[in-house]
Amino acid sequence: MAACATTLGIAELLECTLLHLPLKDLLLAQCVSKVWRNLIQDSKRAKQVLFLEATSESEIFYDVSGSAWKTAAGIELPGNPVVNPLLHPHINYWQWQANEMGSVRILHEGFINPVNPRCPGKKMVSTSRALHRATASWRSMVLLQPRASMIELYCTDSADTADPSFLVHNPEGVTLGEVVQRLRDHWHICPNCPYEEDFDNCWEFTGDEDVDVVRPDITGWEMMAEFARQA
Repeated sequence: MAACATTLGIAELLECTLLHLPLKDLLLAQCVSKVWRNLIQDSKRAKQVLFLEATSESEIFYDVSGSAWKTAAGIELPGNPVVNPLLHPHINYWQWQANEMGSVRILHEGFINPVNPRCPGKKMVSTSRALHRATASWRSMVLLQPRASMIELYCTDSADTADPSFLVHNPEGVTLGEVVQRLRDHWHICPNCPYEEDFDNCWEFTGDEDVDVVRPDITGWEMMAEFARQA
């Protein structure tokens, strides 16, 4: 017990240990103690795997004409950016066939629309309140790594030809909070969105077929390895 306490008392060893946790557990580990919370919040690697800090100094954008994600200098990425795995419960990922390119959609019910009519009940209400509280950490997380400076979202109402798409800009990296707020703002003025689509009431964004989706239980170290493959 003393040896364990000594090991966890060394910041470098504690960081190394915590990065073996799945990302959701790493995020929740901040509730264990003030020491753990401070270490995670001060750890560059922990913040990067939790998508709270960018992995690159250069932001990316999707070049529609070239069908590729590129850096601000116009250099094509060697691989696809990674979608925040903590978003996994709120996305729909599908593939036509195994091992083929897939497509990511952001679910409307329960995320953009805080009230999920498909899952009523007291437990769902309390879960929704916790998820959508103003101080929720996911609001500060970037949608993609490397960070995207611009995300183009689509209006799915076929009758709305005046505004078929709308943008979210942030040179520091577009966050989940900014995406959700922008979609809600559009939904309030275009209430048919996203019910015109066939993808289980989901929202599309430019480049959503050229992103990588990792498994939801990926650990911190595995996420670091995923980032290394992008370099």
